[in-house]
Amino acid sequence: MGLIGTIPPQLGNLSFLVSRNLSHNNFQGHFTWELGRLSHLKLIDLSFNFLNGKIPSWFGRLDKVLHLNLRNNNLKGVSPPSIANLDLNFNLIHGNIPHEISKFLNLRILRLARNQLSGSIPAVIYNISSLRMISVPHNHLSGSLQKDIGNLTELKKLLLYDNNLEGKL
Repeated sequence: MGLIGTIPPQLGNLSFLVSRNLSHNNFQGHFTWELGRLSHLKLIDLSFNFLNGKIPSWFGRLDKVLHLNLRNNNLKGVSPPSIANLDLNFNLIHGNIPHEISKFLNLRILRLARNQLSGSIPAVIYNISSLRMISVPHNHLSGSLQKDIGNLTELKKLLLYDNNLEGKL
């Protein structure tokens, strides 16, 4: 599209908007709080921009959002638990994968590749029975996978390479 600058707060006035794709632009800065008024959104794609800072807590009020694509930005933090498809690849998320991930009961696809995650994969992730894909390559994860990974009967794709994980599957 070629849009430049910050995300216009006026987008928050489009209260019946269901899908918003603003990917591949030159948006910079933080999320404007007015976007929290878009209560009918089901898809948000802000990938391949230059957004930074934390993912705002008001994302949690957008409980109809199923697909959130924020890949290739400079974001930190996690997003609301109503998401089914979470793509935070290529950001600046660091530290452990938060235990709050267990609240993502509808999560089917988890993409956290190329961040700065460390520590082990939390055991609570093995309780999200809807997971079909876990993609966490190119991080600094360590430890071994727990046998509870067998609880993920819907899991079709598991990408773990370029970490410091050990042990057998």
